[in-house]
Amino acid sequence: MFKRTDLAGLTSYDSFFNYDDRQFEYACKYLLEETAQAKSVFVTSKGPKGGDGGIDLKIHLKDGPIIYGQCKLWRSRYRGLIATINQLSGCLRRDKIDRGILMITVPATDYEKREAAKCDIEIIDAPALDALIAQLRTSNQPVLSKVSAVQKVCIILKFILIVITFLLICIVAAPLLLLMLLLAALAFSGNISSGGGSKYYRRNRRHKRRSYRKYRGKRTTNGWGVA
Repeated sequence: MFKRTDLAGLTSYDSFFNYDDRQFEYACKYLLEETAQAKSVFVTSKGPKGGDGGIDLKIHLKDGPIIYGQCKLWRSRYRGLIATINQLSGCLRRDKIDRGILMITVPATDYEKREAAKCDIEIIDAPALDALIAQLRTSNQPVLSKVSAVQKVCIILKFILIVITFLLICIVAAPLLLLMLLLAALAFSGNISSGGGSKYYRRNRRHKRRSYRKYRGKRTTNGWGVA
C-alpha cells in the first residue's frame, strides 16, 4: 500500500504508473494533504463486489465542506472522460455535494475542463499533478529528506534486532542441546552395562532358568533318580 513516506519517490506523474489503482488513490490522498489542498482526505472502502459507488475520496476542505474525489490511473488518453465527469456529477447530485475533484494521469482538453466546470468539478490532470509534485518537493524538501533518513535508521534497527534475537536464541538453545546429548549418551551407556543392554535378553535368560527347573522336577517325579 502507498504510504505517506512514498511521496519522496515521486518525480512526475509518470511515477504513479509504478502503482496500482488502489495505491494511486492513497497517493492522491497524501498529495492533497501535504500540499495543503485539503485538511484531511479519506479513501472510501470498497463494497462486497469491489465497487465504491463512484467515489474514491471524501475530501474535507479547510473551510469546512466535504467534497468528493475520483481518481483514474490512465496510461493513455481516454475517450470516456466525459462519461466519467457525468458519473461523478451524478454522485454529487445524489448526495447533495457542492463540488468534486477528478484526478487523472492524462492531460485534459479545454473542452473537457469546461464541461467539468459546468458540473462544479475540478480536473487535476497530468500537468496539474506535476505542479503539485513540484510544490511538494519545494516546500517539503527538508521534511522528505528527514523521512528518508528515518526510514534508513528503521531498516538498520530492524536488522540489528534480528541479529540480537538470533544470538539470544543460540545462547539459550546451545546449553539445552548439549544437555539433551549428554542425557542421551548416559542412557545409552546405561543400557549397554545392564545385562546385555536388552530387555529381550534378560527375559530370555529367565525363561531358560524356568525350563531347567521344570525339567529337574520331571526327572524326580518319574523315578529317573534324585537330582
